[in-house]
Amino acid sequence: RGRGIALRLGVALAVLWLVAAVWTIGGGLTRLIVWMNREQPEWMFHPLVPVLALSFGLSVWGIRWGAWSPDEVTPWLVLDGLDRYFSNGWFNAYPPFQFYLWAVAICPVVLASRLDALSLGSEAAVLAMYLLIRGVTVLMGVGVIFATYLSGAEAFDRRSGIVASLIVAVTLPFVLLL
Repeated sequence: RGRGIALRLGVALAVLWLVAAVWTIGGGLTRLIVWMNREQPEWMFHPLVPVLALSFGLSVWGIRWGAWSPDEVTPWLVLDGLDRYFSNGWFNAYPPFQFYLWAVAICPVVLASRLDALSLGSEAAVLAMYLLIRGVTVLMGVGVIFATYLSGAEAFDRRSGIVASLIVAVTLPFVLLL
């Protein structure tokens, strides 16, 4: 009975993930077509764009470093949380909501495993789960840079927001711990 519930939950999460991905891609293509038919929008020349690109680039470059930290989240920690439904004695130093996001991100790999299309122990599955988990972390890091800009711009002015976001983007602990 428990496996049936887990399978239905996995299928539901995979469908939700795919719908969100299609919706995002569809909206992105629509915006690209509109952008190609108009003059370049003002945000393209916003000084925050290079700062966000720098942060994204540094974070993506850091993915190739692999698990260097002793508390690095591995796919097995996320799968353990899924197996325990993130309850019943499950605990980790990282917040549960982050694990929920990672669980949604690796949902297609887990679903492929449940459908016997892929073995969770295979090198390809582990690499795919690791990259999906790190991808969520990279996007969250870029979100932190954007939130830093918004906070600085609201508290002071646009220039202060840009400077603050640039400082955070190149701060060594921020780059290393993403």
